[in-house]
Amino acid sequence: MWIRRFEDEAQSEALYTAVYQHDRWKNAIGPVVNGLLIPEKSVVTRAVPTPASPLQ
Repeated sequence: MWIRRFEDEAQSEALYTAVYQHDRWKNAIGPVVNGLLIPEKSVVTRAVPTPASPLQ
């Protein structure tokens, strides 16, 4: 399980682009990760933290 936190949607999009479009991810990291996961069975859920959540 991964939990990621972003200040807003713009930061999320910028960081995803910076990571997943980077040559190192595309050529070295991504292929290894995809070999360990079953991407078509992965589930991504966006959680909205409650007011008392430390994730805010």
